[in-house]
Amino acid sequence: MQTLLDIFERFEGLGRREAVRWAGPYRTQRWDYRRLRRRSLAFAAELRRRGIVKGDRVLLWSENRVEWPAVFWGAVLCGAELVPLDLRSSVGFVERIRERVGPKLILLGDEIAEAPSAGEVLRMREVGALPVSKEAPQTEIGPDDPVEILYTSGSTGEPKGVVHRHRHLCANLTPLDAEIARYRRWARPFQPLRVLDLVPLSHMFGQTMGLFVPPLLEGSALFASSSAPPGETIATMRRERACVAAVVPMQLMSVGREIEARLKRSTRAARFRGVVGILERWFRHRDTHSRTGWKLWAFVVGGARTDPAIGKLFNDLGFAIVEGYGLTEASPVVALNDPFHPRGGSLGKPLPGQEVRLADDGEILVRGPSVAAASADGWLHTGDLGSFDGEGRLYFKGRKKEVIIRSDGLNVYPEDLEETLRRDTEVADCAVIEAGGRIHAAIVPAAREADLESIIRRANQELEPGRRIQAWSKWEAEALPRTGSTFKIRRGELARRIDAGETAGAGNANADARIDADANASVSEDLGLSSLDRIEWLAELESRHGVRIDEGDFAAAETVGEVRDLLQSARTREPLQSPGSDREGREFLFEPRWNRSAPLRLARFGLLEAVVLPMTRELLRLRVVGQERLIELKGPVVFAANHASHLDTTAILCALPRPIRHRLAPAMSQEYFSAVFHPSGRSAAEVWHERSAYLLACALFQAFPLPQREAGLRRALRYAGELLDAGRSLLVYPEGTRSADGSIGVFSPGVGLMAQRLGATVVPVGLAGLFEVYSQDAEWPRPGRAAVAIGPPLDLSREPDFAAAAARVERAVRTAAAEAEEHRWRTN
Repeated sequence: MQTLLDIFERFEGLGRREAVRWAGPYRTQRWDYRRLRRRSLAFAAELRRRGIVKGDRVLLWSENRVEWPAVFWGAVLCGAELVPLDLRSSVGFVERIRERVGPKLILLGDEIAEAPSAGEVLRMREVGALPVSKEAPQTEIGPDDPVEILYTSGSTGEPKGVVHRHRHLCANLTPLDAEIARYRRWARPFQPLRVLDLVPLSHMFGQTMGLFVPPLLEGSALFASSSAPPGETIATMRRERACVAAVVPMQLMSVGREIEARLKRSTRAARFRGVVGILERWFRHRDTHSRTGWKLWAFVVGGARTDPAIGKLFNDLGFAIVEGYGLTEASPVVALNDPFHPRGGSLGKPLPGQEVRLADDGEILVRGPSVAAASADGWLHTGDLGSFDGEGRLYFKGRKKEVIIRSDGLNVYPEDLEETLRRDTEVADCAVIEAGGRIHAAIVPAAREADLESIIRRANQELEPGRRIQAWSKWEAEALPRTGSTFKIRRGELARRIDAGETAGAGNANADARIDADANASVSEDLGLSSLDRIEWLAELESRHGVRIDEGDFAAAETVGEVRDLLQSARTREPLQSPGSDREGREFLFEPRWNRSAPLRLARFGLLEAVVLPMTRELLRLRVVGQERLIELKGPVVFAANHASHLDTTAILCALPRPIRHRLAPAMSQEYFSAVFHPSGRSAAEVWHERSAYLLACALFQAFPLPQREAGLRRALRYAGELLDAGRSLLVYPEGTRSADGSIGVFSPGVGLMAQRLGATVVPVGLAGLFEVYSQDAEWPRPGRAAVAIGPPLDLSREPDFAAAAARVERAVRTAAAEAEEHRWRTN
């Protein structure tokens, strides 16, 4: 392997195999290798159109998404140097990088609200709509050509960029490719092998697992939100059938806590080791593997040291924990455990081609063709202390560098934080260390009455999320411990003395301390919590208080007071449910996937075409207008109609062309079938009657429940997104209930929320005459004239909010209903 183009050339042979998948909150996007190749060529053509040539730089600031690989490979094809930045970077940091690299183009993801002040900007979502190009750019690419520049800087220090060339990356990937080739044919029955990459693609670890390893496996990269709550991450693993998950230790810890909170573990020790031992533990804890989708068998962990207790938890449950050792400067993998024979606590053996030795003081030194930033002596001085066992496995022993590596993989340079603290006039001296897994500041105040909490709050406002101080101590006894000659802080001694309690006025940001903070304190600014910190806090609160807090509400909470209200509200509801809870045990009611089975589809087709629809046409003498507006319709859509009668759904089915008709899923009011979902206190006859009607509606019309007032809207939207991904169109009645007098009521903003969250086109449908045929108070329908009018499709993506989107749908449905009324009395 000489250049990365050797990997790109494999895409054509992989053809229709799945290449990349994005599991969003409600929808899933999927690209095969053929489409990824075309999108990459299209982006390369767009770069040429903009005058970007070999050696020019492109800045990429975005979340993980399906377009990310297309941008990367498109830049590789035309020789442009990519500069990817972490999604969590501040605008100020991005501005500094932009001024330094001078990019010809800036690409921004949807989660970036504020763009840099200068430069030509392209949104990532636009990459998927670029004109198709089938020709590769005629650019000569060699092993010494740069691929990208990755920045690994402190929060306020001078940015440090590492230039990665083709030869660096290929030297790292070649031994991985050779090892994967040994197992490739055995993996074919399990394809698609999906690698869930929860690490940002702006990091080398994330790129290795999301861009390079999947095509080497002939599998697929699966992207999802790295800041999603652990329960949602586990649901994604199950829903998308992930085989391997690439995570940082903080994410592994969050998932582990979620599993421990929900499942009882067997304490019986495994009798076997290796693969057989994993299979034994897998069978014993099959309920856990059921929750993760059965296919998930390994976690690849990098970016920081893994807590041995968490590793043991997952090993006991039958998952393989594959740890390795790498650095951005080494492109990135230095050592790696064998996935089928991992050694707990070990970082694995050095990759072929990597020369690893220990300095006299135990520092790990690395030399080899993949090292992109070596010292003058030719070695990469890692700043990490390590040791080897008799079999050549590497073990991590601690840090030599004065740098803190958080459990989410972020590097924090203590000097940067100390510089920020010393700018405060109330601070006489300070030192920042890692203590108890947190960024801890020891402060010598300028005055005894100084308020340390206020000092920390002011400092954190200047620091970037993820690199903010999480705990602090007042150092009163004496001066901070320093060396005698250079007066450097003895951080090891300081950490020991802090652990021993030789401080006063200590404070921290654990779950309960945060919740007791000032109600008006900002979660992001005052507490300094990044998105991953929020997840950790959510998991701690749920675990400590035995409650379930809605992750959407928690993410939207801006102050401590709002979080406190959410916690109090959760305490008044039912306690944390066990896996065997009644609600989870009735998933077939909330998410009726069973109605899409082949036998039911066949029976439904026969009943609708032979019985239900002919009877409806005979009863209604139906007239349909606007069917031609469906001809150019691409993909599944959301049909929105006014609601006047129990016959509305069958009338719309009659009006739609057969291919759309049998792939239509109507939404039913969940509250209408209250006895089905809340049987407590209801008579057996009432529950039986409502459940029979509900199951019949699900089976005959492919319907699903949609709550209007009850909890569970997020769950229903995810299921609606699943239906759209499966090619089903949706039918909703935004009024929420049938009309009492035949007039059209006010539409709920929910239709706007559904359209924008699901990214679906809305087709307005107007009904006329149905109220006269079968009104809400009528006991039996009577023959009459009716009409269905199909309006022009609506794109609601640019509407400012849900209410505005719903108002636009309402106007369109009223127009269509008027058109239907006009045509109802016309003769055919």
